Amino acid sequence: RHNKIVKFLNRLLGVKVHLQNAIFKFYMDTLVHVINQAKRTGRYDHGIRDLGGGGEEVKILESIWFVYTHATGRSKIVLYKVEVERGMTWQTAYSRYEIMSDNHEGFYILKEPRQGSRYGPILATRSSTRKQSADASFVIIRPSTGYQSKTVPLADLKRRYRQVHADEARDHWEKHYEHSQENCIHVYWTGRCRKKLITGDCTLGKRRCNYWMLTGSIMAVWPKLESIAQSHPAESVASK
Repeated sequence: RHNKIVKFLNRLLGVKVHLQNAIFKFYMDTLVHVINQAKRTGRYDHGIRDLGGGGEEVKILESIWFVYTHATGRSKIVLYKVEVERGMTWQTAYSRYEIMSDNHEGFYILKEPRQGSRYGPILATRSSTRKQSADASFVIIRPSTGYQSKTVPLADLKRRYRQVHADEARDHWEKHYEHSQENCIHVYWTGRCRKKLITGDCTLGKRRCNYWMLTGSIMAVWPKLESIAQSHPAESVASK
């Protein structure tokens, strides 16, 4: 893939300058459009994971210290193992529910449950400033992962879910909250997870997750980190 890109760029050098500029402008316009579209739908990813954002609780479980000796001196690097708790208890969810005022805000469960009893309970709160609007969008809160970054239009919410009283939602919420402590969303919906069988773990939709975080003078060992990241691209992400 890399060779094809290099070949394409080399061929561009043989094109007239005004055509090069037009192609580059087309590329930039397309990139801006794709990014804006991803932002509107909540799918835009900077490649950075913000640990502790959105009310998440972060706890340090382990720390390993390293001293790296290089040509200009010595650098200290610390490898932390952290635990992130990102779900929402029933008590917290109910306290949010009590202050909601829009008729469409509240608890919802799936119209068509999976495995007979998996209702995927959520708490929807209005994000639009227009009250009682048919085209309002809603922020979704899940017992397993808390606040979701992507908003959902009211029409989509009503199509998949039905609004229920808090008393009916409570049992589904508490069961999902407890189940998600050790299990990913795949196990919740289907009873099994292929990734977990292969790698031993899957964090998608999991309430309590562990991460390894490298801090300190990491620029001193950046070439080594790049080599490791290239060999494990799906497992490496920047944090802030």
